[in-house]
This record gives sequence, structure tokens and C-alpha cells, in this order.
Amino acid sequence: MSVSTRRRGLPVLAACLLLTSCGGVGGMDHGSTGGGSMRGMYMGDANATPADKVPGAELRTGTFRLLDGRPSGTDSVAGTAWMALSGRGTTVTVELNGLQAGRAYLALVHARACSDDSGGGNFRFDRNGPTMPPNEIHLQFTADPSGHGFMTAENRGKASGAKSVVLSPSDAMDSRVACADL
Repeated sequence: MSVSTRRRGLPVLAACLLLTSCGGVGGMDHGSTGGGSMRGMYMGDANATPADKVPGAELRTGTFRLLDGRPSGTDSVAGTAWMALSGRGTTVTVELNGLQAGRAYLALVHARACSDDSGGGNFRFDRNGPTMPPNEIHLQFTADPSGHGFMTAENRGKASGAKSVVLSPSDAMDSRVACADL
């Protein structure tokens, strides 16, 4: 790693360390973002064991439904969300088709059902804690050239109170595309 690369990485590393040391649930898993590594800001790992394959887990499954007010170009989005609750914590997987090729998306685990204001606010392990992982579960991914997206995120906290997963473009978080009840 070059000196300039290390210098550019120091502010990111410092921010990640600050986020993981403040108000979050201790002992969370931290790993790659699926498109590059950023320790401390776990946004998913496409190579992790998918939620529907976690042995001995309580499995919740939901089908994404399109939301009113979604951005143009998203009328064909369809997919599934899975959440596994086990002794190891929570694993969430999303798989979608009909996405805009090459566009980045973020799926967030929410505290309310889709019918309750499109999933309401994000689920947090500590309600007064930060709005980022590891206190929340975020799955960030980029749709492939065919419009397919897939991601899995793991967290040592048990998200028993989580009710849904909401999908938005990463660059337009207020433009919710779809929601899946769990």
C-alpha cells in the first residue's frame, strides 16, 4: 500500500472506529462492504452464508412489493428478503431483479411493517444509538448489468423486533422503491 493510499484511508478508518465505539452493540461482526473493504461499517458481504441457509435459525421471509412514489425506472423491481435469527445473531439477505443496471442500492432493516408508513424508521439495536452499523443493519450493493442485486449482512445482535426491509437507491434514500415484510 502506498503512503498516499494510507493517508487517504486514515480519515475513513478514524470515522469507522468512532462509529463502532459509540453507542453501538458491542461485539458486532464487521467485514467487507461487498464492493471493497471498510472495517467497522458492515454493509454486507455477497459471499456470506445467505439467511435462508443458516442452520437451526428462525427464518422469516418476505416478498418485496413496490411502493407508491418510487423513482421512475423501478416499476419492474421484484425480489425476496430473508432474515435468520439464531444463536449467532441476525443474518439478512436480499435478492432482487428489475433494478437499474449499475446503480447502487441500500436495503435497510426497519422497525415497522410495510403497511405502517412504508416500514417506518430503521430498526436499531440501541434506540438511542447511532444510525449506522453495527447499531442498524444495512445491505449495500450495486445491480449487475442484468439488473440483479444480491447481498447478505450479519450482525451479532438479535433483531427480533425487526418487521421489514426497505429498498432505496443509495443516492436517493428518500425515494423508497420497495418493501418486504418479514
